[in-house]
Amino acid sequence: MHDLLRQLAGHLSGEECFCGDILSFRAKPLSKLRRVSISSDKNSLIFPNVDKDHIRVRTLNIRFAKSPGSENTIFRRLSHLRVLNLTGSLIQFIPNSIGNMVHLRSLDLDLTGISYLPESISSLINLQILNLEGCYSLRSLPLGITQLCNLRCIDLRDTPINRVPKGIGLLKNLNDLEGFPIGNSSGNSRMQDGWNLDELDSLLQLRRLDMIKLEKAAHCGVESLLKNKKHLKVLRLWCTEFTYEPYHEEDISRIKNIFEELILPQNLEELVFGGFFGRKFPTWLDGAHLSSVKHLNLINCRSCLYLPPIGQLPNLKYLQIMGASMVTMIGPEFASYTVGNPSCAEAIAFPKLE
Repeated sequence: MHDLLRQLAGHLSGEECFCGDILSFRAKPLSKLRRVSISSDKNSLIFPNVDKDHIRVRTLNIRFAKSPGSENTIFRRLSHLRVLNLTGSLIQFIPNSIGNMVHLRSLDLDLTGISYLPESISSLINLQILNLEGCYSLRSLPLGITQLCNLRCIDLRDTPINRVPKGIGLLKNLNDLEGFPIGNSSGNSRMQDGWNLDELDSLLQLRRLDMIKLEKAAHCGVESLLKNKKHLKVLRLWCTEFTYEPYHEEDISRIKNIFEELILPQNLEELVFGGFFGRKFPTWLDGAHLSSVKHLNLINCRSCLYLPPIGQLPNLKYLQIMGASMVTMIGPEFASYTVGNPSCAEAIAFPKLE
C-alpha cells in the first residue's frame, strides 16, 4: 500500500482501531474503539474506569512480556470480545471468568504457558477457532470442549496432549483438526488417552486433518477412516519415533498394515508422512491413487529401504524427502520407470514438479 493511502486509512479508522504501546492506549477513548493491538511489558492491561458495557472492543491482540496476575482485566471487563489473541504471552492459566465471554468466535493461545483450560470454556457456544499450538505445559483438554457445537478449528500441534474427553465426533462442524492424538481406549471413562479413530466417522466436513501417534490406531476399521472425507484437502500422518530404541518386528509389521489399509480420498492435495517406521511405503503411494496431490512430504521415514514410485504423480509440484537414512540407492523405479515397458520411454518423470 502506498504511504499516503496508508496514512489516509489510519486517519479514517483512528477512532475504531488502535495499534501501539500500552501507555498510549490508556489515553485512548474507548466508546468507539473496536480493534486493539498492543504489546505490554506490564503484568496486566489496565482499562480506564469505564463501565464494562461501554467498552465496545471486539478484537484484541495482546502479548504480555510478563506473567499477568490473577485479576486479569481482559476476561473480566471485555465480555463482548469476538477475537482474543494472546499468542506468545507469558500467561500461566486461564481464569474461570472466560466463560462470560459468550460472544467469542476466535481464541488464540499459541505458545503460551497454560497448563489447563477451565471447564467454563463450555459456555463459549459461539467459539469457532481454538488455537493451542505449542502450549508446552498443556497435557489435557476439559470435558466441556465437546459442547462447543460451532467449533470449526482445533489446533493442538506441538502440544503434549495425553488426556482428552470422549466425544470429539459431536463437533460435526469441524473442518480443521490438527495435532489429533490417536489412542485405543475402551471402557466407559469420559477421559481417555487419545481419541479412537472411529470418532472421526461423523466429521464429514474436514478439510485439514493432522494425526499423531498413528501407531496406536486399532488395526480394524482403518480402511473406512478417510474414505468418506470428500472435502479433505490436507492430510498429515505422524508416527511417534522410537529414537533410542530399536523397532520391534511386530511394531514394524503393525504400522505397515495400518498404512496399507488406509483408503485416501481422491481430492487430496497435500500429504505428509512423518516418522513412519515401516520398511516399505504403502503400495497406494503412486500416481494411480494420488492423482490430485500437489505437495508430498516424506519426513524421517528412517526404516524405509527404497523411495516410493512417485515419478508419475500428474499434479505433484512440491516434493520434500528428509531423513531417509536407510536409502542407499535411487533407481528408475523412483520415477516409475520399469525395464522393458515401451510406454516408459515416452513418459516424463515428475511432469509438473517445481
